[in-house]
Amino acid sequence: MKRLIITPKSKGNTYDVASYMAQKSGAQLLVTGSGQMEDLTRYDELVLCSGVYAGKAHAGLIKWLNQLSKDQLSTQARFRILVTWFGRSNSNETAEKEIMKALAQKGLTYDKNCKDCLGGKGFIRSGHPNQADLDQVMTWLTGSETAGK
Repeated sequence: MKRLIITPKSKGNTYDVASYMAQKSGAQLLVTGSGQMEDLTRYDELVLCSGVYAGKAHAGLIKWLNQLSKDQLSTQARFRILVTWFGRSNSNETAEKEIMKALAQKGLTYDKNCKDCLGGKGFIRSGHPNQADLDQVMTWLTGSETAGK
């Protein structure tokens, strides 16, 4: 299976987690706002990564999804969703649902088993994502209990 990790920007918590996943799993990494082109038909699994901003997914990721057409993908392509967030309220679920809605409107297949990863900024969740967070993400990504070890 060929996997592509997709993130909307090249800095911050989400990028750090996406980059880690790509490096550890051997997947390709695509930053949507970079102008980088990628043949999406090569991938069976596309992992959408987004931060949560006031209960919403990153606008750049939603824009990329809205521009995506089904014929740009492999017929077996399925999407997975990972969000980084501060761990407050249910804003993670709201952002995940926004991404799922964008995928559903295109008739694209996605896994409803989303992954949340804490991300810190300043005094809020400082020190996250940490190694334990990254290990949990890798376990989710690979389905292996020893993924991050």
